[in-house]
Amino acid sequence: MDRAARSPAIEPLRAAGKLGVVHFQFAPWVVSNPDGRAHVDHCADQMEGFTVAAEFRHRSWFSEAAAAGTLQIERSRHLVNVIVDEPQDSGNSVPRCMGRPRYRASARPESGDVERQGCQGRE
Repeated sequence: MDRAARSPAIEPLRAAGKLGVVHFQFAPWVVSNPDGRAHVDHCADQMEGFTVAAEFRHRSWFSEAAAAGTLQIERSRHLVNVIVDEPQDSGNSVPRCMGRPRYRASARPESGDVERQGCQGRE
């Protein structure tokens, strides 16, 4: 989606004060490799000026070798790190927390509560 195409679709929401975050859920086939990182960069570029949240659904983004780099991409691109609470027993489970973002927001859809707290884990 280029900037000209996305603007008519979401700009009215932002103008009305109804757009908080644009959420990108990167599917399990988007892995941490040069193509995957280029895709994340492209999405961030297209959403420049919006608050963007990134949810990585392949564990390669938070492997021992890639976790620091993934968090650095998020910090440098000002992306909000989204982590989904999921069972940690599948072959592709993404770890719940791997670093210290500026903040973490936990939403509980059933109650509507939002909790902000520090995230304990690797730097």
